[in-house]
Amino acid sequence: LSNSSNFAVQQLNSKAVKPKNNSLLSKFSSALSNKIKLCQRVFITTFVPVFGVALLSLIVLQDSYQRYKNMSLVVGVNDVIKQVNNVSHSLQVERGLSSGLTSENSPDFTKKLTEHRLITDQVIKPFLSLISNDVEPLVGESIQLHSEFNLSDFNGLAIYRLQLDNKPVNFFQTYQAYT
Repeated sequence: LSNSSNFAVQQLNSKAVKPKNNSLLSKFSSALSNKIKLCQRVFITTFVPVFGVALLSLIVLQDSYQRYKNMSLVVGVNDVIKQVNNVSHSLQVERGLSSGLTSENSPDFTKKLTEHRLITDQVIKPFLSLISNDVEPLVGESIQLHSEFNLSDFNGLAIYRLQLDNKPVNFFQTYQAYT
């Protein structure tokens, strides 16, 4: 009886359908495990995450550098905006004093205008220095592309000042000189 039961178990085992995994991943996995040594598989398993982290670090580093460049451009533009604000305010005050001088021709306006011209000149010098030397190259290119600013405009201011000092100038000429 025991021989017959062993025989029956053997027949069942031989007839049992062993499920075969025919998926592409299992074929690829078994092919790799047969062709690649264990030490090489361990190396690949540890190298892939290290490579991924290194690649991610380079991407983060490049992004940080781009943010740094963008912030330095913003700071450069901000410096130019401050200087333009100072120059335009000073020129507006000088234009007002020049208009007052042309309408009244009083010594009080002459004195205030002379004092404020010195202030305007002191404000223009750092602005011109900033534009020509100290500003980021991209900011300087942007200013040249998108503005009607020209250094000859400040030379025209000096010529207008001489005309105002030497002879009376009408309001329209004053307005044109400062705008």
